[in-house]
Amino acid sequence: MDKWKGFNSADKKGTLYLLSLVIGIGYIIDIFSLDNVVLKNLNIIALLITAVSLIFSLKESVLDRVFQIVVYTLLLCVVATSFLKANHIVDDEMYFSAAVIGALIPITGFVLGKKHTIFLGSFLLLFVFSAFANSRDYCVAHDRCLLIIILLIGYTYGMYYLISLIEKGAVNRKVLFGRLEQQNRDNLFVNSLAMELMASQAADDIAPLLLNKIKSYTDAGFAIFSVYDPLQKCMLVKHIDAEDSIIKTIEKVVEEDMLKVRIPVDDATRQMMLNEKIGISQSFADITFGAVSSTDNTAIKCQTGLNTFIGIVHEVSNQLYATTLIGLRQKYDLPSIATLKSYSYVASLTLKRNITELALQESESKLKCLIADKDRYMQIISHDLRSPFQSLMGFSEILVNSLNDCSSEEIRDGLLIINQTSQNTYNLFEDLLLWSKAQSGKLILEHGSVLLKELCDSIIEVLRFNAEQKGLTIVNKVPELFRIWADSNVLKTVLRNLISNAIKFSNHDSDVLVTAEVADGSVIVGISDWGVGISVERQQNIWDDNQLTTTFGTGNEQGTGTGLLLCKELIEKHGGKIWVESRINNGSTFKISIPNLT
Repeated sequence: MDKWKGFNSADKKGTLYLLSLVIGIGYIIDIFSLDNVVLKNLNIIALLITAVSLIFSLKESVLDRVFQIVVYTLLLCVVATSFLKANHIVDDEMYFSAAVIGALIPITGFVLGKKHTIFLGSFLLLFVFSAFANSRDYCVAHDRCLLIIILLIGYTYGMYYLISLIEKGAVNRKVLFGRLEQQNRDNLFVNSLAMELMASQAADDIAPLLLNKIKSYTDAGFAIFSVYDPLQKCMLVKHIDAEDSIIKTIEKVVEEDMLKVRIPVDDATRQMMLNEKIGISQSFADITFGAVSSTDNTAIKCQTGLNTFIGIVHEVSNQLYATTLIGLRQKYDLPSIATLKSYSYVASLTLKRNITELALQESESKLKCLIADKDRYMQIISHDLRSPFQSLMGFSEILVNSLNDCSSEEIRDGLLIINQTSQNTYNLFEDLLLWSKAQSGKLILEHGSVLLKELCDSIIEVLRFNAEQKGLTIVNKVPELFRIWADSNVLKTVLRNLISNAIKFSNHDSDVLVTAEVADGSVIVGISDWGVGISVERQQNIWDDNQLTTTFGTGNEQGTGTGLLLCKELIEKHGGKIWVESRINNGSTFKISIPNLT
């Protein structure tokens, strides 16, 4: 037990100087008042030892040694008196005076501690008893001996009891101050963490900040942030803050990159983690639920000096979201559970805020896109639907007004035009509905094996009338029995749009060619025409929904390019891509690539 409990540096020095002054004065008085040369020399030696010891007392680290030297020098003087008495060098009065002075020595127990108090008191008790037992004047010695022994026993016990009370009070005060200091340190840590997290943005990754703060606070050897994957039912390591030597040691032992470690978490373990929030273990294997083996655990602890491992759970909306894992060395005290729970709560609250804000921002972005989509939808209706409806109304009005003047062949041609226009308008409506589903995320692909040549023939048959109006021939060069894994209805929409565009922008009396091949594990379908072509500048904009502009075909057909955007979105949902190869006045070839899964 610390002999200085309850004493600060000033108390130590003050007590030492006061004690040395009293003892020194006694030595000096004896030196000048005694006739006995031996006793004078003894006091001179004791005075010099005390003086030299005081010089060394300037160093606080040796104060306890100086106290012991001063006190035991005094004790030595008292004991030496007994030898002088035995050799008849000093008389009984001098011997008794030395014994009485020696009886005051246990007071130094205030500074030297209880052990010294008991030792000095017991020694002096025996010394006084011996002194009076050997006295020639037995009656006088008996009375004095009994009185001094009683006083010495009471005095020694009183000193011991008083010192015990002082030390107990000092210990309690130290514990109290220690707790207050630790609580203040804990509060500063939590408040500082909360303030820094509050200043972070929703898009910020707060994991590095969390690891840095908890590692600094606990002086941990490492801190690891892992995110829970509900599909794989495991913790995935995302961030590490650690001393390089420790990480290298762990990776060498487990023979795996720490960022690739997977910690399995079954449903029972996940629920236990949510209930307890904080897990403390002496085993790295236990805290990682077996991801680190027992053998590796022993090697890691021996080579890194890490002794205690703490897991801290972060939950979002009552669900396991992430954990912080730290490793501590044996020489450091464990942080309080209350502080660790506060760390968990503040981190979880921030994670929930960030996730919520990001979701809100994403929702706002989607909402803006749906504002934009509505505008484009209205633009499509105003541009792409106006022309066919005008044609329908115009031809039907002509037929109604000129029915009696038209031949059967003219009526048939008019009805064919109305039928074809109606079919094209219906197809446009289907495209709009399909695009609406794709934009809202409600489009579900139904994959199957599609006979590609047969599908292309059905599309060509529908578009034959449009092609014949411009003297075009649609050539289907897709190999027989050529199959592709796709949603047939969606693929049909894509091909119909691409062939329709080829017809729209082809020169009269030319061809439209449909081809298919397998390359690099994908099926590539090409739609080629020999028409007006597309400039390089325009090729860069046709896939941008913010660059929609009205265009006119070689027969003055009107369009906005929305069909190409629909094709791009539908092909990408198949895991494929679409692109164009074109030069002005040399035609265009639109190609789509879909992974070959057949």
